[in-house]
Amino acid sequence: MNERFIEVINIANAMGKSVPEFQAQLRCLTSIGFPRPTDSANEIWRVADVFDWVTRQQEINIALLGALTKRP
Repeated sequence: MNERFIEVINIANAMGKSVPEFQAQLRCLTSIGFPRPTDSANEIWRVADVFDWVTRQQEINIALLGALTKRP
């Protein structure tokens, strides 16, 4: 299978951030499960790892909304 990779500038742009803003937030992001770069010297991530993280975050958000909207 052919793996795809994404560079830091593309991740930052997708998040609406500049590269320095994204880099400043990366420690916090990794603390909530954001993947570490595959190649930290060149700041490159596996696309599949980023997609998996986004999916997990969506599932957490949906569960939270469900809990908040439950009626006693």
